[in-house]
Amino acid sequence: MWGVAFSPDGTLLATASIDETVKLWSLADGATTPAGGTLINTLKQHNSGVRSVAFNAEGTVLASVGDDETVVLWNIPEILQLQSLRYGCAWISDYLRTSSAVAESDRRLCEGL
Repeated sequence: MWGVAFSPDGTLLATASIDETVKLWSLADGATTPAGGTLINTLKQHNSGVRSVAFNAEGTVLASVGDDETVVLWNIPEILQLQSLRYGCAWISDYLRTSSAVAESDRRLCEGL
């Protein structure tokens, strides 16, 4: 872990890592370290180690800076509202419905989401 940042309200912690990821942790339970928090999401956009992270004053944007000489701006409200399974099912729904490679029993994997 190369960098850490607390959100302005203290409920989130972001970590920057050599493994090219930014991890977003929930500290709502009062934890003050990633080990005591809950992992919300692992964010992948950099192509080399991530050196630093910082929240804006409102806590709505997280900036990450990597050794790949890029700055990535992450939309925190969007990340917190993302429902990965629902998003994935919406993305693959046409394939499940129309592909001849999908077994009939698998065509309904995302029903009800």
